[in-house]
Amino acid sequence: MNELLISVKQNNEDFEWYPTKEEMLIPIYHDIIFNRSKIDSFSILDIGAGDGRVFSILENINKNTPLSEQWNIKSIQESFNIKKYAIEKSKTLLAAMNKDVIIVGTDFTQQSLIDKKMDYIFCNPPYLDYVDWTCKILKEASCEIIYMIIPKRWKENNIITTVIDKRKIKTTILGNYDFLHAERKARAVVDVVKFELGYYRNSSFDIWFDEHFKINASQSNISDYYKNESKKENLNQLVDTNNFIFSIVELYNIDLQKLLSNYKAVESLDSSILNALGVNIEDLNEGLK
Repeated sequence: MNELLISVKQNNEDFEWYPTKEEMLIPIYHDIIFNRSKIDSFSILDIGAGDGRVFSILENINKNTPLSEQWNIKSIQESFNIKKYAIEKSKTLLAAMNKDVIIVGTDFTQQSLIDKKMDYIFCNPPYLDYVDWTCKILKEASCEIIYMIIPKRWKENNIITTVIDKRKIKTTILGNYDFLHAERKARAVVDVVKFELGYYRNSSFDIWFDEHFKINASQSNISDYYKNESKKENLNQLVDTNNFIFSIVELYNIDLQKLLSNYKAVESLDSSILNALGVNIEDLNEGLK
């Protein structure tokens, strides 16, 4: 076990970080290469990114890795511009991450992916919680393709397969691996899985909306109430000029919670009232979005 893993344990930040092996990323690298018409720039969000080594490995895959002869590996690698985003909880691992990685969150369980639009999402989740992590990512992801390294028994999990069916996700197993000879050994046998949302995916926002707002309304026009915002208090009276960004974030969170509370209140109304008011579930969805 290397010094970084020891430090993580000593700081009580061991959130089941099993560093991803290079051999597990090779099929992902190949898949990105062969399925992009423009490969010079793309964005990746690594959830549970550890020390960010996945980005480094993808940028420096062994040039001897077999690829189709039609590709010039050197020119492809030199043209790579990966826009790197990460979610990681461990402060120790965050400190070890390269400065070109943009941190968009820490505690994944307390975050939403709906607003984080990426080309790709990658995740090698903690295996004790892999079902919850997989379902959350598949429900909320706003991207073209998700790559995950998860226990091979995922195929028999009804919760995961239900989400796959709901979003009409195409799945492809890119390889099978284990951690028997890894930097941090484990008995887990894993699949490298490609989840392809494509252009016919159900909106992650729509799924989130359906799960959080159980509203029964007929097809009609939404009230103009939702199209007009009430006037806010003078912003200068609310913002702490000594910590402007923090104040703006706090105001945003307050407004968001108020908005969600108002939408939740609609849920309590009888369907006949909603019909009489001309409330339409699709317009509520669009309004909140």
